[in-house]
Amino acid sequence: MDNPGSTATAVNRVTVHPNADTFTIYLTGTAAAATRVAWFVIS
Repeated sequence: MDNPGSTATAVNRVTVHPNADTFTIYLTGTAAAATRVAWFVIS
């Protein structure tokens, strides 16, 4: 897997779309490469 970018790139916020069963992740910067993510919820 490629490096998503510099260490300054981080998750800014996440928006959940419950009707579509999806979510969108917004970063603080542009990812330098396609990046896989996982969603882990503790509740």
